[in-house]
Amino acid sequence: MSDVTSVSVGPRAVTLPDEVQEVPISPPTPPMAPVIPPVQEAEPTPAAPPPMPGQPAQPMPEPEDVAPLNPTDELWDGGPTLAQIEEWKTQYGENAVFVTSLTPDYHVVWRTLTRFEYRRLVKNLEQAVASGQISQAEANLNNEEAITELCSLFPPFTRQSGQGIMAGLPSVISQEVMEASGFVAQEVRQL
Repeated sequence: MSDVTSVSVGPRAVTLPDEVQEVPISPPTPPMAPVIPPVQEAEPTPAAPPPMPGQPAQPMPEPEDVAPLNPTDELWDGGPTLAQIEEWKTQYGENAVFVTSLTPDYHVVWRTLTRFEYRRLVKNLEQAVASGQISQAEANLNNEEAITELCSLFPPFTRQSGQGIMAGLPSVISQEVMEASGFVAQEVRQL
């Protein structure tokens, strides 16, 4: 029987045989850092400017089998004719007439706002708020409705006709009018 040595480890005793050889313990080696190849920067590609409201993001290809529109045909059931759209473009500007689809079946044709019209709206609302006639929240709603009433071409919008419409129509149309009227930059660059 071989000699054994008893070693105390905490509350327990461990018995080791005498033949246990000592093994030298080398200090731990630091881990190797992974070799990462340098990243070559790619040339940045310029971003395309976002489309104007009411315009597709990319030019749409012309279908080959579509007949040209007759100027007296309605663009959709109960909608304006191509001749009416062309008349509005002549009156308000070639790039100033848009259409927004609020649902698949409900479309609103509208135009941009001029600076003179905008100044007049702001002045009227400031006077109403300053006189205490309306609150700021009511002024915001009135502003949306006034812009929509002024710029909606088809169907015409009046505040009195607003009783039976979707609640968001004046908000959506007024926001689109403001964006298309230059209140949102199409592209901004640092020089």
